[in-house]
Amino acid sequence: MDSTATLISNSSKKSKFQFYFSWTQNTDAYLVAISLAFGLGNLLRLPRIVALNGGGLFMIVYICITLLFGIPLVFLEIGLGQFCQQGTTKLWHAVPLFKGVGFVKLVTSFLMSIYYPMLMTIALFYLIWSIRGPIPFDDCPKDDNELSLIFQVTTLMTAAGQGEECLRNTILTPNQTDGPWFAVYIAFIFFIWCIFCLCLFKSISSYRLSIYILTLPTLACLIAVLVNATGRYNSEKGIEMLTTIDWNQLLNAEVWYFATTQMFFSTHAGLGNIVTCAGKMYSKTNAFMIAVSYIIINLTTGIIFVITVFLWIGTTYESSSVVLTPAIPEIFVLNLIYDTSVKYIDLNRLWASLSFLVLLLAGFISMVALLYSSILALVQESERKIKWWHIVMAICGVGFSLGVLLILQPDIEILHMLDHYVIGRMVIASTVLELIGFSWIYGGETLYKDFEFVLGQKLNLIWKYVWVITPVFLMAMELLSLVKLPLDGIGYKQDHEWTYAIGWSIYLTTWFIVIIVGIRQINAQVDYNFTDKFLSSLKPSIDWGPVDPICRHRWKQWGDQYSLTGRRDFTLSRRGTRDYTHSVRANSSPVVITQNMVDTSQPTSSSEHDTDQNSNEPFTINVQNDLINSSSRGPFTLQANGVIGGRQMPKGRYWRAIH
Repeated sequence: MDSTATLISNSSKKSKFQFYFSWTQNTDAYLVAISLAFGLGNLLRLPRIVALNGGGLFMIVYICITLLFGIPLVFLEIGLGQFCQQGTTKLWHAVPLFKGVGFVKLVTSFLMSIYYPMLMTIALFYLIWSIRGPIPFDDCPKDDNELSLIFQVTTLMTAAGQGEECLRNTILTPNQTDGPWFAVYIAFIFFIWCIFCLCLFKSISSYRLSIYILTLPTLACLIAVLVNATGRYNSEKGIEMLTTIDWNQLLNAEVWYFATTQMFFSTHAGLGNIVTCAGKMYSKTNAFMIAVSYIIINLTTGIIFVITVFLWIGTTYESSSVVLTPAIPEIFVLNLIYDTSVKYIDLNRLWASLSFLVLLLAGFISMVALLYSSILALVQESERKIKWWHIVMAICGVGFSLGVLLILQPDIEILHMLDHYVIGRMVIASTVLELIGFSWIYGGETLYKDFEFVLGQKLNLIWKYVWVITPVFLMAMELLSLVKLPLDGIGYKQDHEWTYAIGWSIYLTTWFIVIIVGIRQINAQVDYNFTDKFLSSLKPSIDWGPVDPICRHRWKQWGDQYSLTGRRDFTLSRRGTRDYTHSVRANSSPVVITQNMVDTSQPTSSSEHDTDQNSNEPFTINVQNDLINSSSRGPFTLQANGVIGGRQMPKGRYWRAIH
């Protein structure tokens, strides 16, 4: 009580502190959310998918899908994160049967955490070698004559380039034939994982600091690279390729499926990070506004970098009939930067260094987000018995070890397996189950009511229907890919048997995890038979709801009043203990309570003196600034004998009415 009294009495600093707290909270919220727009999926994977799947038409389909389904998905995840205030696994107290979906998201994030560092290692290699020496590198082919035996000449120009062969001669050389290059790869990936460890060692504070450090340099380098690309010779050829649209490709299943999966890679929806950060970093911001802002900025960033990449394509490959068929498609953009640098000497070194630096910083932004959500989920599942930094060290160690294994297969086939067969399909499956769990089982009406509590205002009815329709669209895309797309590779490339066999096996573990965890949740229910247990697992558990006690109490009041009257009381705003503490400081008009001896034989007004049968020392309550008036939401009550909450009130303290 003394600490609360001290807090309230310190009203001289209230306005300054309140403004600073509100401003920094909103800045952190939007910066953390917007930083994901500069992730590796948006800057490296999106341009590659656009270039290899129809150019401008694919971009149109991708933009439409992201606007129509990306905004509702991000809005849903932010709202759920703000409501339950916990990670992606604890979210499933709402529908215990589907708790396995949270673990699938955890596995998906971890698999991406193995996939991205490999791309970052190649970017770091290109970056360092661009700084230290001339381009082309000494260990790489120097001209087209050296590539004549590598690529088959056809009537159309095949855009494979020198970058792929350069990597095969250097950092992607099998360790059995060239040990030094393998050692270089290990050193680079070890350095990258050490940076990850530093960015997350102090939990949320480290995450926030790393975002501040990484986002602004990434944006600055991105703008510099775009400005430079617009002034290159023949770059307009790339824009012609991008704007040439074949509308017949709308009937191509690959365009729709890859556009859908790319939405998840670019926006990080369905991976758990948005839900986790919504409950931790932007828990009090407007969920709808931050969702719309994030998607718009995400699309803008992606479009800008797609244009930049096509400017490079026009600069490098002057023919308008280029067929882009790289042998290692996952590193197409990295190799394109190298090829462009080789062709135009005035571009190399500084320009190449900035381009590779953009992708390296984007990798750090993506990885910090993925690892933070995974680590927090593990900490929460262990009931905080395992320390945060222990899990950070363990995950970084495991990630580094698995990252080393990626280089053991030629042409980094494991990376292709994760990208094409595993991650995209796992995130679609988990998102479908998430939407079914909340919009169909938890209930659209209940979800709608909870979101109004989160927003503090009425919600348009259209969201209820969008969340019901979205899983139908995603299931249709998944089934379409299984029927129309080849199961053993992509259009121009057939994979090895072990690649697609292991890839499909890992994908099937998605359903295995969901089923096993679901069975465990059914058995954990306290009922007499399997049917009752199954039905109980479809209902929210007793601890479902906001974690913060004040916020949870207001949510209970909100629900009770809505059930009784059918009306929404928006005065029960979504405020937690931290908000209440700061509101006390900001709005306090102190009530002075002094302990005085009075003559108890004279009558006293009950509003001025409250006595107890065992007390001869009543309290005199002097109200300053007309605190208790018609605008008060609750009366100020004081038990006799100076006791509140079972504790003796100190003399001369300042207290205020609880509104």
